[in-house]
Amino acid sequence: MKKILLFCIVLLITTTAQEFNTGSVYIKVTNAGSTLFGSPNRQNLQIVRISPLISGAFGEVFDYLKDADSVEAASTEPSPRFGQYHVKSLFDNSYSFAPPAYEVELNVYGWTLGAYAISHYNITNIDSFAYDSKFGFEVLPIIDNHYGYEKIEYDYEGEYIRIFKDSLSTFVGMKFLNTDLNSLYVAEWDTAYNRSDSLLYASLFVDSITDFYESEELGSVLFPSIAPYFTNPGENYDVYIALAVGDSKSQLDSNINIAVSRYNSMATSVEKDDQLPKQVVLMQNYPNPFNPSTVIEFSLPKEQHVELNIYNTLGQHVTTLINSELFAGVHRINFDGTKLASGVYFYSLITNGNIQTRKMILVK
Repeated sequence: MKKILLFCIVLLITTTAQEFNTGSVYIKVTNAGSTLFGSPNRQNLQIVRISPLISGAFGEVFDYLKDADSVEAASTEPSPRFGQYHVKSLFDNSYSFAPPAYEVELNVYGWTLGAYAISHYNITNIDSFAYDSKFGFEVLPIIDNHYGYEKIEYDYEGEYIRIFKDSLSTFVGMKFLNTDLNSLYVAEWDTAYNRSDSLLYASLFVDSITDFYESEELGSVLFPSIAPYFTNPGENYDVYIALAVGDSKSQLDSNINIAVSRYNSMATSVEKDDQLPKQVVLMQNYPNPFNPSTVIEFSLPKEQHVELNIYNTLGQHVTTLINSELFAGVHRINFDGTKLASGVYFYSLITNGNIQTRKMILVK
């Protein structure tokens, strides 16, 4: 009953979602970042919810039901950067303010009559702590608008997840595009489904891939995830996935391959556009701790005046590494601490009134 209620809520609250229909697949994205996937339209659904999961410290997970809330309302882009259709959503953990704190920008692209879509998740660590986190999803199938008895297979050759009921049902595929599937856990859905952070965390960190599963009457929940990704506060990373459908396994294989080709074209275009940094970012030095030298790296989106200073724990100025105009791009500066005592130091980057500071440790 609860699952049916969730399904009805997703369909009815159109003011908190944006959608498109390519003619072959239907996509709806909510303010809080969940995706509903249908084919060929909203009357024939295939996945009632795809929502991101991101781990933090042990037992902590950012998830859709308990944490995600809108930063900017979901919107339809009138001039898509890729394809003919584009919806987006920006959300963070402001529903609960519980750790871990992430901001996620979701962009979903579609092509006219394409039986596939590409979703791009940009994940930013907005917490004050660094995380070696896993990114994954909660996926609730509803093949041909009916829960239960679906089969889940992992296609090792095509490296994607396939969901279907029988040879006459719609075949649905999900594939990570810029990274590899690291684990896949599948569980039975039940009427009390509302998984705690500890259970979601365990689902992300299962050390295996379920290559075949057949659900019972109420249906299943999938938890695919990628390998852990380390982010310092303010750092981000990208995850791209393809969603596709077909009337048979071979047709689904073909549509997955077309989606991969679309992604490859997108990635080439993005690489050209993204040669310059988008913002000023001061990276964590490496190695850290260090003895006696370390590298300090930072990025500049445009030419500007830069100061890079070193301070001790008393706030006393130790040395200035840079005080000059620098071109846009990524800069790496070597800092030699041979003449300094062991201890904690801080390096501070000043650009156009903006100050970013990080800690480093000299160990002799």
